[in-house]
Amino acid sequence: MYDFSFEMTYDAGADEYVDLFIDRESLRSEAIYSCLDPTELCTLESVTGDPSDLAAVDELLLDESADRESISARACNSTRTTSLLTELRAEVQS
Repeated sequence: MYDFSFEMTYDAGADEYVDLFIDRESLRSEAIYSCLDPTELCTLESVTGDPSDLAAVDELLLDESADRESISARACNSTRTTSLLTELRAEVQS
């Protein structure tokens, strides 16, 4: 088994999803990618941040037509299924 980590940087305007992370500094994302077989990829992504910033990313995060798997100009044409496993929001006390 191989394990590796890397960091990617983007210029603003290159990707709508990543732009949200550039514009909202509280947002953080960690993902685990696992190839189940040669034709299937499973991704588990955890996104954290301020509640208002999380609300801004929700729509794009759950958009099954958004291609977040491809890191090149080549399209990743596949069948996608997106599920929200859990949603925890911190209570704001005044």
